[in-house]
Amino acid sequence: MQIQELEDLYPRIYQYIKTCIKQPNIIADYISEAREKTAYYKYGIGGQCIHRGAMCADPFYEIDCNISRGKLTNKEPKRKEYYRYSFDFYGRLLFVEKYCDVNSIEVLRREGEIIYGFMVPVEAITDLHSSYITVYGNILVENRIEAEFYTYEAMLDADLKTDTKVISEKEVIMPHFEGNVICYQDNLPFRYFKQIRTKLSFNNGSIINQKSMVSFGYELFLNDIGDVVECRSIRNEHNDEKKEPIRKLERAIPRKQWDNCFGLL
Repeated sequence: MQIQELEDLYPRIYQYIKTCIKQPNIIADYISEAREKTAYYKYGIGGQCIHRGAMCADPFYEIDCNISRGKLTNKEPKRKEYYRYSFDFYGRLLFVEKYCDVNSIEVLRREGEIIYGFMVPVEAITDLHSSYITVYGNILVENRIEAEFYTYEAMLDADLKTDTKVISEKEVIMPHFEGNVICYQDNLPFRYFKQIRTKLSFNNGSIINQKSMVSFGYELFLNDIGDVVECRSIRNEHNDEKKEPIRKLERAIPRKQWDNCFGLL
C-alpha cells in the first residue's frame, strides 16, 4: 500500500467509526453476533500491558516496550487476570475478553481491507454509551498489516482544523486518529513508524490541539531463518532522520511469532 492510498481511505474509515460510536447499539449487536459464531476459545496468560495480549496484531511491543505479550493456552487459567479469545469455525479471531481490574471486551469486524476492533467495558454492554468506546484498526493488503490506528469519541469530535495529507513516503497526517505505518522487507515487518501527528490533551474539559512533526520507530535486522535479532531506533524530526547504533535484542523474536501476529486476524 502506498501512503497516498492510506490517505484516500481516511474519509471512509472516519465515517464508519463515527457512525458506530454515535449508535452504540450497533456495537452491542456486533458482540451478540460474534458470540453466536464462536466455535471455540483459547486463553492468554500474561501480556496484560499489551493490547490483546498474546493475540496482539502489533509485533513490535517486545521491542518498543521491552515487555512480553504472554502465551496462548487451551486451558482456562486459574489466575484472576487473563485473556479469553473467541474464534469461529475457520480459526478467525472474533472477540477478545480481558479479565483484570476493569474487564473489557473487544469485538473485531472486517470491512473490506480494514479490521476494526471496538473495545468497551463489560459492565457497560447493556447500557452502552459512546464515551466508553475505544476503536482500534488494522489496514491490510493481501492479509498483511500495512498500517494501524486508534481513536475514540473525543478525538473524533475534535475540530482539529488539519487536512489529511501526505508528508513523505512513510508519513501521513490523519486528523482524529493516531497510528502507525509498517513497512516490509522480504515479507516481514522491516520498519515501524509511530506517527505523532496530532496529540490531544485536556484542560478543564477543553481539547487543546498540539501538533508535532516527529515520527519514530525501529529498523529491524533478521537472521537467516527470519528471526529478529537486532534493531536500531530511528527518529525523524522535521525530515531530519537520525539513526541510533544497532543493538542486539535480549531475546530473539522468532519468525513464528511474526506469523502469529499477522495470520490469526
